Amino acid sequence: MNRLSVKVLAEIDDDSRTSLSNIAKKCRSSEQMVSYTVKQLIKKKIILGFSTLFDYTRFDLNSYIVLFRLFYRQKEDLEKFLNYLKNTPELSRLEVFDGKWNVYAMFLAPNPSYFNKILQKIRRDNKDLIRSDIIITTVVTYTFTRTYLHENKKIQKKFMIVGGDREISDFNNNQILICRRLLNNPVERIKDISRKTGLSFLTITNGLKALHNRGLIRGFKPIIDFEKADIVCKKIFIKYQSNLVNEDRIISFCKEHQNVVHIVKIFGEWDLIVTVECLKKSDFDDFLMDLREKYEDMIYDFEIIKVLKIAELRFLPKNYFETNYKED
Repeated sequence: MNRLSVKVLAEIDDDSRTSLSNIAKKCRSSEQMVSYTVKQLIKKKIILGFSTLFDYTRFDLNSYIVLFRLFYRQKEDLEKFLNYLKNTPELSRLEVFDGKWNVYAMFLAPNPSYFNKILQKIRRDNKDLIRSDIIITTVVTYTFTRTYLHENKKIQKKFMIVGGDREISDFNNNQILICRRLLNNPVERIKDISRKTGLSFLTITNGLKALHNRGLIRGFKPIIDFEKADIVCKKIFIKYQSNLVNEDRIISFCKEHQNVVHIVKIFGEWDLIVTVECLKKSDFDDFLMDLREKYEDMIYDFEIIKVLKIAELRFLPKNYFETNYKED
């Protein structure tokens, strides 16, 4: 990517619904050049799509992560399994790994029993492909803006919290219509939402503001092809020395580091998953060394896995509104 492409991508990562004029102002470029750059990022599939960051716990859902290790002798076997998972409505996040585990899949379900039915069906339908799997229960997730893409490295790092102990929210009909549109097309223009829902421009604008203020929608993010963007992405699975570890120390350190884009507090095989993205491999090496030196007394074990790609990303089941809110 050239310099302008990186700057534009950074602004889109901050808010994928932001206007071209706003991006142009921040990048000190023309609106026409920014428009062309965005189109090229999408055409070259550096940006694969977009996702609305719903706080799924406010929709009465919990998240469960499953790591799959597969039997596969050719690429078609992996693609077959990925396509199967993509057609599972409750799938939220799907990543392809390079390592011991092949696939990272996160599912959204109202309770453990519901999730167990999903997983049992996946196992039955893919018994010849799945070698083994590990279930991880999510506690809370921190998603950060990609400050490493900004030229100004002192820029304030924003983060959004999804999950944890949250009250379940009620929705009016207008908010349901808006959320339904944004789940399917996170960057759909307001005038198009208006045309397809019959809601006025002002109603949609006020509805979006209310959804943000109530924490139901946390933001809008691009899905990036790491290989084409020349970005190194790795996950660090951390196991603490004991349950008495003050994990806030590690989390605070990760929050401040420009290359950390995602933190998941979990319980199960590990205690924490830290996702790190870098433009240079040496940046990851520096981060890991710094982490180990500062918190060697707290970390019992860790495992590093390279993320090859994000194959799917959404923060509500794709059939959520059809299942829970029938149209009249």
